[in-house]
Amino acid sequence: MSKPLYHGVCWYPELWEENVWREDIAAMQALGINLVRMGDFIWSTVEPQQGQFDFSLLKRAADALHAAGIDFILTTGTAAPPVWFTHDHPERCHHDERGPMSHGSRLHACINNPQLHAVIRRMLTQYAQTLGHHPGLIMWQVDNEIKSHVGDCLCETCKQQWHQWLQARYGDIQALNEAWMTGIFSQTYQAFEQVPQPLPTPFVHNPSLLTAYHRFTMDSATAYAAMQAEILHKYSDAPVTTNGNIGFHLDHSKLFQALDAVAFDTYASQENHAIFLMNHDLWRSIKPGQKHWLLETTCLHTGHSNNIACPLPKGYLAAEAAASYALDAQSFCYWHMRQHRGGCEIGHSALLSAWGAKTAGWREVEQA
Repeated sequence: MSKPLYHGVCWYPELWEENVWREDIAAMQALGINLVRMGDFIWSTVEPQQGQFDFSLLKRAADALHAAGIDFILTTGTAAPPVWFTHDHPERCHHDERGPMSHGSRLHACINNPQLHAVIRRMLTQYAQTLGHHPGLIMWQVDNEIKSHVGDCLCETCKQQWHQWLQARYGDIQALNEAWMTGIFSQTYQAFEQVPQPLPTPFVHNPSLLTAYHRFTMDSATAYAAMQAEILHKYSDAPVTTNGNIGFHLDHSKLFQALDAVAFDTYASQENHAIFLMNHDLWRSIKPGQKHWLLETTCLHTGHSNNIACPLPKGYLAAEAAASYALDAQSFCYWHMRQHRGGCEIGHSALLSAWGAKTAGWREVEQA
């Protein structure tokens, strides 16, 4: 039997009391919401101390949605590792040219770090064993917007893996020298271990080095997603996806070949509204013959502590929804259900305000 068209919303039950859950679920039903995506950043809730797991809150939320006739997508929560993983461990963090990034936001861990892979494997095994066969679960989402806020990591782990990647790609160092024309600026290398990461230089790096490092990090992201998918597939029959975006410096063709379905997020602005339609053309082409999934779009405007965008024109959201389904999308999902009471995205639009009032976004979703 084919899946229904999904009209969805992103939801954060870990941030609210359970009486608020009931209000939110009733509001979802009033708006014809039949899909919820949850768990984006839930790792510290389900594993507050290393090795101590508690999925009871997430299971209660899943049960409440299922009882209301609402299907759900579970995300792995791995985009925001808990503080116990990064505190006093800067080597586990993503590095740019200035050094390690700090805990305090998201995507702060290096996705190549072997310690990160170890704790993810342990946590996802527990996660999938607990909720992987829930009757309301229709899909898993790996991580959240991989590489959306970071460039190419420059840590020591990545340096070692970069050299291994070069060895596998070129075979011997002379082949690399010939391909890159390293005789320019006396860049000729004698061993793969001498090839630098693209750290600051007085002029500019060899463009072949820059291109190769981008490819290395794209392959790393694909391997990172595939690692999580492998664990989920072992304990759950639900398909696996992730939410891509054209701005995330990924090889999406490779990335989604390692996963079961193609999904994306988009926040098209008034100034660039045509990109919304172009997105559908892009994502549906990656796995021909399959429907693609839109997992995040704004119901009115985007906003965080450094920027608030202009609201979309009246009626624009309904046009987006109609266009999405017409262009063969399986889902059309809003970010998010209820505005946060705090945090850097407090200014983002939602269907309900933090105190439960219907917003201008609600009216747009009603029309959609």
